[in-house]
Amino acid sequence: MIRNDRYLAAATGGLVLVGLAAALAAPSDRLQGDLQRLMYVHVPAARLAYLSFGLTLAGSVAWLWRRQERWDRLAASSAEVGVFFTGLAIVRGAIWGKPVWGVWWTRDPRLVTTAVLLFVYRDTRRYAARQWTPACAPGAAPSSGSSRSSGFRSCTSR
Repeated sequence: MIRNDRYLAAATGGLVLVGLAAALAAPSDRLQGDLQRLMYVHVPAARLAYLSFGLTLAGSVAWLWRRQERWDRLAASSAEVGVFFTGLAIVRGAIWGKPVWGVWWTRDPRLVTTAVLLFVYRDTRRYAARQWTPACAPGAAPSSGSSRSSGFRSCTSR
């Protein structure tokens, strides 16, 4: 690990500890009690998820425009981060919802669309990992055989 990475890791660890201490030191909610503390993880996780998917959109549009691999890498990595934080937000929300609403899940449009978003991005990245290789980048020639029944052809470099 280089010197800057050590400082970054130390700063990240310190900020996590400060955030944890602040969350534990905050007073309990009058109505929800300590359950309200779940919101200290749930809300930032949801915001980071949507921010990550916004970066995925920006990286995908930039890749379509410039055809540079770095934009595809940005879209792929931010989609993975978004899937993690979306899952975290859904799980934390369900844990909070059971005592407050009396059910783990309701068919609220925000919950359903967030769950659909999670599955779409998870499956899209999974599908892209199987179909897309760096050899299939622009400038690659399709090979003669079909690699899967989906109709996509495998690619080779020219």
